[in-house]
Amino acid sequence: EYVLGTEAEALRAQLGEKQREALYLRDAHATMRSTFEKYMAAEMAQCKMHYQSQYAGRIAELEARLNQERQRQANRRVPKGCARGTATISTNGYH
Repeated sequence: EYVLGTEAEALRAQLGEKQREALYLRDAHATMRSTFEKYMAAEMAQCKMHYQSQYAGRIAELEARLNQERQRQANRRVPKGCARGTATISTNGYH
């Protein structure tokens, strides 16, 4: 009976130690996760700022060129002899 009691005490102590270890690991994991999430948010913000500073001007330049090309293509589609915006409607159907 004494051996069983001693063994039970040893197992209880071991269980308590494992529970404390599990609690510590759970807290350490939560802290590490929070730290990592903050770090990654800061890294993403830094990358975004870098991207915007490096490429925003180039993107604006390319968009302007694209819009110019679209306008040039649209102006090409106007029938010859009809300047864009100058056509008028007359009562006899001709302009």
